Amino acid sequence: MFSKILVGIDGSDFSLRALEHALFLKEKCGSSVTAVHVVPLPPAMYGDDPSAAMKFLEYLETNGQKILSKAKELAEKKNLVIATVMIERADPADEILKLSEKDDYDLIVLGSRGLSGIRKFLLGSVSSKVNEHAKCAVLTVK
Repeated sequence: MFSKILVGIDGSDFSLRALEHALFLKEKCGSSVTAVHVVPLPPAMYGDDPSAAMKFLEYLETNGQKILSKAKELAEKKNLVIATVMIERADPADEILKLSEKDDYDLIVLGSRGLSGIRKFLLGSVSSKVNEHAKCAVLTVK
């Protein structure tokens, strides 16, 4: 049914539940699963201090690696292997859509809410944008 599954991970409880659903489908359908974490561009709140922005980006990138490591650990606990991808300094929804098309995924799994906070208010949620524009099936997990 689903041979290639892409799951967006941001470290939120919703994204971890999305990963659990993707792992379930992997077990049942023999699908390959790739967890993707997109490090967003930081908001323009640092004014004239580029070092503060760089420190924040470094934090986001380090945190992204931890999030993907946790995703791999969750899979390994179920004796499953997943691939991971980290994309830096980009719009999460845009990059998930690009990757899903480029690598011919037939399902994208996302949490219904993430860690976006004010960003969601200003830009719209990642899951909404992906659901609206994806060329493959999208499973949104609550």
